[in-house]
Amino acid sequence: TTAAPTCADGFLSALPIARETLAGVVPLGHLNPPNHTQPSDHVYLLLPGYQDGASDRYPVFAPSDATVVRLRRNVNVEPDRSWTDYQFVMDLCGNYQMKFGHLTGISASIEALTAGTPDRCNTYGYEGHSYENCSWEGRVAIAEGEQVGTAGGYDTPNSALDVWGFDWSGTPIPLINADAGVGCGKVFQDVAGTAKGFWYLQGGASGDWQDQLALVDDNVRSTHQVISVASTITSDGYWVFTRSSEGSTNRDFVDVVVGSGLHCYHSFTEDSSKTGEAADLFLIEMVDASTLRIEWQTGSCITSPNFASPHTYVR
Repeated sequence: TTAAPTCADGFLSALPIARETLAGVVPLGHLNPPNHTQPSDHVYLLLPGYQDGASDRYPVFAPSDATVVRLRRNVNVEPDRSWTDYQFVMDLCGNYQMKFGHLTGISASIEALTAGTPDRCNTYGYEGHSYENCSWEGRVAIAEGEQVGTAGGYDTPNSALDVWGFDWSGTPIPLINADAGVGCGKVFQDVAGTAKGFWYLQGGASGDWQDQLALVDDNVRSTHQVISVASTITSDGYWVFTRSSEGSTNRDFVDVVVGSGLHCYHSFTEDSSKTGEAADLFLIEMVDASTLRIEWQTGSCITSPNFASPHTYVR
């Protein structure tokens, strides 16, 4: 194999989506339970029509000269719809890679990889939802500005192009004991010994994602935090609130530790995913450094509610 080309300043020289059809960008840390109960590790390039979850198809272009090295095809079946989309990884230069996701079509040269036997296939699902993804490895050269596929379309629920960026030259980031400071667009937010970060239902749950819980910073407002739920506690969703640095109501998750008592969360913002349930509240208590109890109720923190039937999550 030949060595990856040396990177020069500005080696990403073409927009994946034409500027005139780029409706916006969602930063890292986006939440969309149940599949993105935890903060997403990629950005979204939004297409016109994303507000309604439906858009025309738009071409997607290679951001630089690159080599496609891995392709994945996803077949999605849900109770009221089904669709197929694609994801591929590109070697750029040096230790850099990019990945595009939720492509509704791919170029013929990239699709040719599917003529071979998949390296791996995985099938999973829950409650009427089934997903199958198969992946192929290979090497397909693409040129800066070349159309490599399409994004959007009325036959898919996806109205954005997912984009990842990777730099493999550095030291791996520890997931536990991450930076406790608040910051927009952070992905890994586990702070050891506190409630802040990613949690998993004790004993697990059926179906991918269903055991997940995230108690994290909002990805665009440093004054807000989010309770993001996949299942079990209540139906999937996320609840946004203004964090407090004192007391036991809407307390910053990093201050919720063993011995700090029971904490109550209510008065969620209108852009929470459950906007019609204004009376929601959550109770959270740390049991030990890697275990917490949480329960969803209705009411207000003003009445000093207590646990009735909490669920246990571990890290």
